[in-house]
Amino acid sequence: MSPEDRRLLALLVGPLLAVGCTLSTEGTAPSANTSGAGGAGGGATATTTGTSTTSSSASTTTGTGGGGGAMPCTPDEQVPCYDGPAGTEGVGSCAAGTQTCAADGSGFGPCMGQTVPADEDCAAPGDEDCNGQPNDNCACDPGSTVACYNGAAGTSGVGPCHDGTQTCNPDGLGYGACGGDVVPAPETCDGQLNDEDCDGTTNEGSGTGCVCDGGATTSCYFGPAGTLGVGVCVGGMSTCNAEGTVLGPCNGQVVPSTDSCATAADEDCDGSAVLCTGNTLWSVRAGDGSDQIGNDLATYGTSVYVTGQFKGQLDFGGGALDAGSTSKDEAFLAKLDSGGAQLWSKRFGASNTDDRGIALDVDGAGTVALTGAVSGATQFNQPNGATLAVGGADDLFIALYDANGAYLWANVYGDSSDQVGKGAAYDGAGSLFVAGSLKGSIGFSGAVNTFSAGGNDA
Repeated sequence: MSPEDRRLLALLVGPLLAVGCTLSTEGTAPSANTSGAGGAGGGATATTTGTSTTSSSASTTTGTGGGGGAMPCTPDEQVPCYDGPAGTEGVGSCAAGTQTCAADGSGFGPCMGQTVPADEDCAAPGDEDCNGQPNDNCACDPGSTVACYNGAAGTSGVGPCHDGTQTCNPDGLGYGACGGDVVPAPETCDGQLNDEDCDGTTNEGSGTGCVCDGGATTSCYFGPAGTLGVGVCVGGMSTCNAEGTVLGPCNGQVVPSTDSCATAADEDCDGSAVLCTGNTLWSVRAGDGSDQIGNDLATYGTSVYVTGQFKGQLDFGGGALDAGSTSKDEAFLAKLDSGGAQLWSKRFGASNTDDRGIALDVDGAGTVALTGAVSGATQFNQPNGATLAVGGADDLFIALYDANGAYLWANVYGDSSDQVGKGAAYDGAGSLFVAGSLKGSIGFSGAVNTFSAGGNDA
């Protein structure tokens, strides 16, 4: 009999012999007279019923022993299988696979197609670790956004500052950079009411281009040091403009002025009010029955300089000055000593025109600068000096004399319209400032450089 015939015979009679011999592999070892060779007449068949230990799904394997012994499974038989931890099959992404019996029935192959727990993939919405919570180990949901801010605490939402957004990275492990937020920047005074540093105040004085806090008020005082709070002197308040670029005038301040005998107050704020109850030191009356007017005076040491205009005759005690007319004014300048006695005096102008000394000042050397107006050719360096021509009507003049009354220089400025000098002052460096009014045009450097816009201009 061929081997194939013997195998077929064994398949047919094997079950009967197994029943007659009561042989079972289910927990019982084969008997001693059972041949493991399983030949044609001396073999035995066994039926084995078991459960796969590699799967949570039960499977039954029936093997038939031929000439070579029992077969663990039926060739090409498929059974479910799962190698993941208990309780995870069918949860989230986890699912069972299948095992297929080998063609020779020798046993099942590997578990194919199963999905067991793995690390959570934050880029996908699934539950890869099969614990019932999708993406539970992720920092954020990929693609989701949240508000963010890189500025100082408390500044977001103040001025132009506001939050931005950041987006969760595709791997879900964290957020990307914050974009679109506006954070505090240095304050600027650029004409706009922006609060760049987001502190709730616009245009602080410390910002670029700022001189003061926009809209803020501050105390001010422009009087000499040591006079604030003395006598009538008090400080005022200045208000910064909204843009923070200009501090307004000092409103309400009172600075020193000349003590007035009409009040008991200390107007010059030196700590002592002038009492006008004593005897007059001295007084001088000069002039005749015509008009004589003193327009300005200044002191140097104990001396007094005075200027003005007069008609007729004017005498300070050193001889009469004659205007040559009782209808036209001449200018005068005089210096008196500490007792009111004349040291010297002068007159200027033509007898048929109106000429006026209006303002003067004295520098640290006793040099007196005089300004006013002349309307006719005038000799300032009498008796032999040059006569200065005028343009017509009133011309502004400036004339300087030393402490002894000696002529230093003079000049006339203006055209055929009116130009009048109304104020003169020296600074600490010896420079002279002159103010006045003009019509037409005037030039101070040899060329016409100032034009009136119409009427009297300063």
